[in-house]
Amino acid sequence: MFTAGVCFGSGFLVAAAGVYMHNLWAVYLGNGVLGGIGLGLGYISPVSTLIRWFPDRPGMATGMAITGFGGGAFIASPLSVWLMRQFSTSTHVGVAETFIVLGAVNFCFMMVGAAIVRLPAPGWMPAGYVPRHSRKN
Repeated sequence: MFTAGVCFGSGFLVAAAGVYMHNLWAVYLGNGVLGGIGLGLGYISPVSTLIRWFPDRPGMATGMAITGFGGGAFIASPLSVWLMRQFSTSTHVGVAETFIVLGAVNFCFMMVGAAIVRLPAPGWMPAGYVPRHSRKN
């Protein structure tokens, strides 16, 4: 999760530098490559952790994680538009500054997640749950 936060946050910063320098390849590298690596790692980490906490309900656990990602997009889209309006001037639309703010905010939230999310203890199971391979037919 730490690596995901570093990649995702730095991806925004590299993309911001690309916008500032008018270099499309830097935007692709930042938002596409680094951001994509961070997003992929940041997606699978909580999903696999939740499945371990809820082995009796893996679909619900996956759904909770997907809901979190959808909620993040639900918040980030209007926030991005608002930030661009705040940073907009007569000479530019504020995209680079918006990338910087989003990178910093996402990095901070992801570091909090990396600090507080933990795997259950080895052998931990919910009360009353019997794994399928242990059930007698």
